Amino acid sequence: MSRLRQRGWPHALYYASDRFSIESGEGGTIYLGRIFEDWRTYSLSARQGALDEALDFVFEEQVEGGYDEVADLLIPVVRHKGEFGGLTSRDGDVLAEAPVRPLAYPLALALAYDQPHSVQFVTQAEIERLGRRFEELLDRAAMNLRARSGGDFALQAEGYYILDYGDVYASSRLLQPEIFQALPLRGAPVVVVAARGVVLVAGSEDAKALDAMAVFSLHVVRSDTRAKRF
Repeated sequence: MSRLRQRGWPHALYYASDRFSIESGEGGTIYLGRIFEDWRTYSLSARQGALDEALDFVFEEQVEGGYDEVADLLIPVVRHKGEFGGLTSRDGDVLAEAPVRPLAYPLALALAYDQPHSVQFVTQAEIERLGRRFEELLDRAAMNLRARSGGDFALQAEGYYILDYGDVYASSRLLQPEIFQALPLRGAPVVVVAARGVVLVAGSEDAKALDAMAVFSLHVVRSDTRAKRF
């Protein structure tokens, strides 16, 4: 809370120990669980910067406006289904009140607004406010994702590829099967989402690449670094 005040947070603050959160009547609820989990993975010298980065989203304004004003901000978010538990929108709505669709087990899909420092999840109340169906918003979000340029795949010596788009939506690109099908693979694409920012692909008939991809995936899953955690 002291860091928020130092950075000019204008609202009253109250620490709710039972929910491990910071409550602000006008500024919403800041849930500390995942912020703390990420913060503790950094070295002591890097923790101040990591905390500031984690809190940047608090100072962003809530997305407002009608559909035409917010449509360009929509983005699909694909994560392990367990990652959606306990997440909230900026105004404190629990994510359980937002539509979460199963994808390929154990992955699930939600909608969000893409902001410079945050991903603001779209709740059911927000969908109703916009007067659109989830499927309509998903179509627009998928179109926005496809419009992002600069993506590539890095070929590894063992024959598998690592997706590299330079953003935090690597796992969301499961909704773009055409980018995997365009690769010169031996067989059909076998795609592994090892972390939200780490997506791997190999051909179904390339045993060496598949084995190496599996080993690397396990390394990512077991890693404690923030960048590779799902």
